[in-house]
Amino acid sequence: MKNTPSKTLDNLILDLQVQGLELSYLNQLSEHEIYRLANKYKQNEPQKISFEEQELINQQSKQKEAQRKQRQLEQEVKETSKYQHLGGLYRISASLAKQGLK
Repeated sequence: MKNTPSKTLDNLILDLQVQGLELSYLNQLSEHEIYRLANKYKQNEPQKISFEEQELINQQSKQKEAQRKQRQLEQEVKETSKYQHLGGLYRISASLAKQGLK
C-alpha cells in the first residue's frame, strides 16, 4: 500500500514537470502542496469532449439559432403589419381630409 502513494506522487511530479515546473521547486514542496498544485493544473486542463457530445452541442446550437431567427422574423412581421396598418389609416384620413376640403 505504501508504494502506491509514492508512485502516484512521482507521477504527479513528472506531470507537473511536463507543465513547466522545475524539479528543484517541486522537491521543496510538501506532499500535500504537490497534490494541491497538481489538482490546480488538472482543473485548468481543457476538457475532452466525445464526438457524440460535440454533435449534440452543435445540434443544440443550431436549434437555438433557428429559434432566434424565427423570433426575429416574427418581430419583423409584427413591425411590418403595424406600419402597414398605420399607412392604411394615413391613406384613409388623407382621403377623408380631401373629401372634406372639396
